[in-house]
Amino acid sequence: MANHVTASLRFERINKAGQEIFNSKLARLQQFAEDEGMNPIHLGYLLSDDLDDIDRGVMIEEFGAKWAYANYWEEGYSLDIESAWEPCSEFVESLVDEIATVDPDVLAVHTYEDECLNFVGVDVYDSSGLDDSNRLEDYDLRDLMFEEIEGLQDVWDEDEEDWTDDGELFQDNVYEFVHNWIEDQIRNVVE
Repeated sequence: MANHVTASLRFERINKAGQEIFNSKLARLQQFAEDEGMNPIHLGYLLSDDLDDIDRGVMIEEFGAKWAYANYWEEGYSLDIESAWEPCSEFVESLVDEIATVDPDVLAVHTYEDECLNFVGVDVYDSSGLDDSNRLEDYDLRDLMFEEIEGLQDVWDEDEEDWTDDGELFQDNVYEFVHNWIEDQIRNVVE
């Protein structure tokens, strides 16, 4: 089974014309969500009325993941996506590029995390494309947590590459740490 990646695309700056482009994508998803009685809704509907036309190769090429679903959105502002193995970076870049044709000041933040925390990341896009990106692999995350969480390094067995406390201290702190790290990354770029 594929690891699920949860992601959020949020526009920090977007003008009215850019919102119209974004909202047209959301309207299409909403139409299919209502017609098919689905929630979440497959992002393949942005490309075709029939998902039989959308195979794994098309999804990877157009979206960056073998499958992807929109599960929440706010008009003109944000879209939450769940995908397989990787975030939908190709889709986000393409969408921001399209919006940039009508909004030279667009600023979008794409955050994502793997369900097993094999990686987490923040990408920031402006009208010229990817402006800033920071991704932590699981070992990067662990090493950063060593610096912040008292006693965590003491329960890591480097030789066995495993936790001596069954990962309890790590699990007690990792989700709050990831949330704070993502928020710090956004704050550093947006401010």
